[in-house]
Amino acid sequence: MNLGKPQTPSSSQMRGKTFRRGPEPSGHCRVFVGNLHPAITENILKEFFTIAGPVHSCAVFHNDESHYGNVVFENPQSAIIAIGVLNGASLVGKTLIVSWTQPTNPQEDQTTSYYFVTVDEFLPEITGDVLYAYFSVYDSCVEATVILDENSRPMGTALVSFRSQQHACRAAHELNGTMLEGRQIICALFQFPASPGRAAHSENSHHFFELSTPELPVEPFHVEGEVLPDRHFNLILVSKLSPPVTQMHMWTFFNSLGAGTIESCNIVPEKNCGFVRYSSQYEAALAIIKGDYRMFFGAAKITCHWTEWPNKIHHMCSPVPPELTAMLASARVRAHRLLKAHLRISGH
Repeated sequence: MNLGKPQTPSSSQMRGKTFRRGPEPSGHCRVFVGNLHPAITENILKEFFTIAGPVHSCAVFHNDESHYGNVVFENPQSAIIAIGVLNGASLVGKTLIVSWTQPTNPQEDQTTSYYFVTVDEFLPEITGDVLYAYFSVYDSCVEATVILDENSRPMGTALVSFRSQQHACRAAHELNGTMLEGRQIICALFQFPASPGRAAHSENSHHFFELSTPELPVEPFHVEGEVLPDRHFNLILVSKLSPPVTQMHMWTFFNSLGAGTIESCNIVPEKNCGFVRYSSQYEAALAIIKGDYRMFFGAAKITCHWTEWPNKIHHMCSPVPPELTAMLASARVRAHRLLKAHLRISGH
């Protein structure tokens, strides 16, 4: 599909633009949290970040000059959701900065390569975090940035960075010509001339190679070293169910939340609980937020949370095939928008 050649930003338009480094290969589950309120504790931070997914651990650091922390999730997809949804959220009156942590190994920092895709023809109201939600269907997505001109006005072009070259190639080809919020977008590969690692992210890196859309060989779906989505994290636990509740009652209730596509719904009568599986973790996160402590069947307030004791089931997973990529990316954007809106309504 050839939709035309995107407009190349000039070096002056890119001046001063920097890009986040992606997570170190051993740290796909860890995110950095900056601009914390001095009163924030580890427990408060952990409770807040469970919006994105189950938290393995977290740490908070307070000193006279800065207040920040790290959150380690049980799976990489939770970290992706946290960056896309919680970056810019408000916690105790402070606007959070949520991003990938910087590589801790200097040699790793110097040798990590990044690959870029340019995006054009998207709607003016599309922001970087919406693009990030769309392109993070590939788990090596680092950041999506809308390019601004000298007057800080959007140019109508964005750059999306990836750790994996195969993911960048797949994004440029599989998402080129797809519909994002009702507008057909144009995607193409984009290359830095700088050497890999720190130089590619330097503030002095202002010049870019031309955009290109080469004919690529068919890439395997699986990228070497890729961490596949774990469907365990699409599953939520519903507690405090009253005995008369049936599977149909629970299905009807969660379907009314409008969080996304329900794949299965089961009741465990002897424990007064049940499980609901959604088609993506984004949708499961939204269902937890919208369903928790809601009145349900006979004035009972249920609780919704991530299932405990994660049981890795990677053997049941497979990478997203190209024909389903755009559909899953659109579902992520929808859930992303609903999550962000719910956070704004709740004061976050």
